[in-house]
Amino acid sequence: MLIARTVFVVAVGALAINCSPGSKDLKPDHYGAFVVSRGKLIELKHITGLELGKRNMNHVLSDIPNSIPADKDAYFITYGDVGDEPLLLPASQEGQVYRVDVDKKLELQISPIKGEEKMRRLQPAVPLSVGTYDFSYDGCPDNGADFRCYTPIQVK
Repeated sequence: MLIARTVFVVAVGALAINCSPGSKDLKPDHYGAFVVSRGKLIELKHITGLELGKRNMNHVLSDIPNSIPADKDAYFITYGDVGDEPLLLPASQEGQVYRVDVDKKLELQISPIKGEEKMRRLQPAVPLSVGTYDFSYDGCPDNGADFRCYTPIQVK
């Protein structure tokens, strides 16, 4: 009986170690915006967009520099002096461009990353389906906090 209990405790302990959340979290080593998809940390290229006062305007994207694989567990990481209102917006194709509608923003669950003062995890409330999105936030890594940074993404 003692042997059976010991085996059960060891098996449960091993299961808890293998499934512990955050044990395999990927973290960037420099400022920017990133996505974690299929176990890989991908740095997102951005295009500098509108001045901060114009951030709630609909806009058009003509270049989509980021392609990420579809992953129901994908999430974003921001590292640096990023404003309090990151947005994830779907975009629809209109001819050669993509139109972004700020009225259709997708909810992001934002949480700090333990032990990292300027790093946040942003989990979409629903998995990203195949399509085009614009992830935007205040303060681009290369031009300070004066602009809203736009990061077009194609999920494939």
